[in-house]
Amino acid sequence: MERQRRIRKRRLVIFFCFFIVLMICIGITLSLTVFFPIENIKVTGSNIYSAEEIVKHSGITEGDNLFTVSRKQAEDLLKGTLPYVETVEFKRELPGTLTVKVTDAEEFACYNINGRFYTVSGSGWVLKETSEKPQNLVEIVVIDAECEGGGEITFTDDRPPDIIDEILNSLYEV
Repeated sequence: MERQRRIRKRRLVIFFCFFIVLMICIGITLSLTVFFPIENIKVTGSNIYSAEEIVKHSGITEGDNLFTVSRKQAEDLLKGTLPYVETVEFKRELPGTLTVKVTDAEEFACYNINGRFYTVSGSGWVLKETSEKPQNLVEIVVIDAECEGGGEITFTDDRPPDIIDEILNSLYEV
């Protein structure tokens, strides 16, 4: 009798442990699929782009799950399509609000590459390309380089980036 009671008790413990694990798995699955849809997307911080533009280019839509949205992918999409986006921060607010805080890039200097002028931010991100030199920006003349708006400058030689970094660091100190 004692042995049967221990066996029965052990079976109940195993059953309840299995049941609890099953309930946790179901809860996690439901929260990542059905619960917590994004109902509202708030955008703050940008004076250059509208909230609609930022939401459109982020790849995030209402109805997506608040916890499964790839913040890294959205940030990469924003930086790739909207060059004046310097940083992006995401904040989840339960039950269904996602806040996107955008920091705009500021024009810091311009590179002169073969008569074309490329305005860059302080982090070296190319903001725009023009045929005329922008006003009130330091001009850095570069011979062997390629760049495109919304990207980084690529140099054909290893030395120019080091020299340019020294110049930019000197500008930061001033």
